[in-house]
Amino acid sequence: MARVIGPLTTAQVDQFWPQLAPGFQRAINRGGGDMTIAELWQGCRRGDWFLLVAHEGETILGASIWRPQVWQDGMKLRCLALFGTNFKTWADEMRTVAAAVARDCGATAFVTDGRPGWARFFPKAKVLRIVYEEKI
Repeated sequence: MARVIGPLTTAQVDQFWPQLAPGFQRAINRGGGDMTIAELWQGCRRGDWFLLVAHEGETILGASIWRPQVWQDGMKLRCLALFGTNFKTWADEMRTVAAAVARDCGATAFVTDGRPGWARFFPKAKVLRIVYEEKI
């Protein structure tokens, strides 16, 4: 049975990062690359951002990184990166753990930006904006 742990401590970030970095790098590459793998690691390592990991025994199924942000209408918890396999086995628990983190931060909503596939993770979300890129 899949389980979600987190937020990870700094020592756990260091322990798990070598296994997680390739998945996060793939997510960055697919999502447009406005963040680097180093930024993600540093944010988690400093304890500013929250790293959650889905696993089944010793097998890592996926992970996500979250950052509290103050918006005009209040605190939100932004999902910066998410990757994984067997998504349906752990997505609900990941959302539950992230919601607990959000409440602890005083956040009232999740936010993220990315490809249309995010709707699977946030099925009740409304679209706030779309990011466009045009090569010059």
